[in-house]
Amino acid sequence: MPKSSQKMPRTVDDWEREIIDAAHTFSFVHAVEIVNKSPAALKVRLILGAEFFIQFYVNVVTGTQNFVVVLGRQRLYARDCVDGSWHRHPYEDPDSHDFSPEGARPISVDEFLSEVQRILTEAELL
Repeated sequence: MPKSSQKMPRTVDDWEREIIDAAHTFSFVHAVEIVNKSPAALKVRLILGAEFFIQFYVNVVTGTQNFVVVLGRQRLYARDCVDGSWHRHPYEDPDSHDFSPEGARPISVDEFLSEVQRILTEAELL
């Protein structure tokens, strides 16, 4: 169950813990890879298969958050927060930007992984 009331992480270490903890609760995640980590930013990949991963990028200085599903170098689905404004890239049209109330709502790591599980299951990719 998504934890939408959960406090959002404040530091790179908080984000790393949240992402790793959430990844361990989803059986479709095969491995966790820390791609890049600095005091200001973190990039983590959750490996789903060959050229198939979920990437989380967060910058705690700028507040930027990018959560994306990638298959074969193509974005399948994403949610982004830039300058405090959220939007999503829907599975049906991942190059578009959805600023609807649903697309613009803030989302936690756990909620994003739950969405991804539902979307990929319906698309028969899991």
